[in-house]
Amino acid sequence: MALEGVSLRRIARLLTEAAIPSPSGKLHWSASTIAKILSNPVYSGAYVALRTQAVEPKVRRGQTYGKTSRRWTDEQDQCPLPGLVEEPVVTPEEYARVQERLARNKAQGGKVTQFYLLRGMLRCEQCGRRWRSKIQRRGSRVYYRYLCSGAEGSDKGVTCDSPSLNGPVIETRVWDRIVAFLSNPDLFLSAVEGQEHTQQEAIEEVQVSIKRLERRSAKLLDAEAKAYSGYARDITSEETYQRVSAELRAERSWITEELVRQQGTLEEARRRLVSADTIRDLYPHLKDRIQNATPEDKRFILECLDTQVTVGPSGVSLSLAIPEQVVSAVSTQPRSGGWEEHLSLSE
Repeated sequence: MALEGVSLRRIARLLTEAAIPSPSGKLHWSASTIAKILSNPVYSGAYVALRTQAVEPKVRRGQTYGKTSRRWTDEQDQCPLPGLVEEPVVTPEEYARVQERLARNKAQGGKVTQFYLLRGMLRCEQCGRRWRSKIQRRGSRVYYRYLCSGAEGSDKGVTCDSPSLNGPVIETRVWDRIVAFLSNPDLFLSAVEGQEHTQQEAIEEVQVSIKRLERRSAKLLDAEAKAYSGYARDITSEETYQRVSAELRAERSWITEELVRQQGTLEEARRRLVSADTIRDLYPHLKDRIQNATPEDKRFILECLDTQVTVGPSGVSLSLAIPEQVVSAVSTQPRSGGWEEHLSLSE
């Protein structure tokens, strides 16, 4: 298929639809897997050793150490081992033609640098995956769209059917809502104050729950002490004491775990509590950037508001918040919090 000019993505899609397992045994093929196979000379009968070498990663992700990445070695450092492949899949001539086509496609395609305003901010309502951007060409025209990362299938073979969105259109609609939101001081501050009130209510509710659990824990300790006292004075049998004691310990263990969870919820609610005065200090910084905003200014404002966009059959839900690091820049007592504004945008 590659010799016939079929694209790598098309080959991957055909293999996935045919339910042919990939080299790793997965049902989903990717274009990168096809590219690796087509670039491997072993399929033409030429086994080459030392094609890659272990190196330190440019960016270390996770708790790793040592040379965890690999890079291609120079051709003079590679070591051909002839005679190891008994039945080549393609001839050396066919392999060379495929390499020429891949090189030509790479040279003609090039890399288009495109600014994506909503990069990393879109999430699919149907499957929960993040949306990604995709550049497309029609002749000399280059444009881009946003689509769910599950639209071309996943490792489990499940494909998301969410339709893609025109990039400039969805970016303009989201930005217009942000401008309308920031251009109305009353709306902005009422949302902040409403969130502050909601968070305060959540804090009070958790505090009441914690006090109730603490009272129950104290009663269980008292009941356990009375059960032991009755056993020690031969009022109750050992079997009854063991059974009652086990039940009391089990409930007290659950209450202890629940108290830890509630304390975590309380800390999170306090962390998200933002005073209206703090946001008033932040508001002018955001509003000043609206006029004649460059793409970088727009991205700055979206990040300051921790913008998250959920796309699905019901439309587009826009969630805004104030991240902790942004509040810290304008507050001597950094606290974080947020609010949500839901809107419906049809595409």
